[in-house]
Amino acid sequence: MSAHNLSTHFYDALNEEVAELLDAAECAEANNWKTAKSCDL
Repeated sequence: MSAHNLSTHFYDALNEEVAELLDAAECAEANNWKTAKSCDL
């Protein structure tokens, strides 16, 4: 992506998406599931 500029808003949105993924993984782990599924997002 070095040929493209990214705004700080991009990184804020990316951080939110990553947080959702981590929440889904934590939910799966808390329920003793070995797989986080798309419906967990």
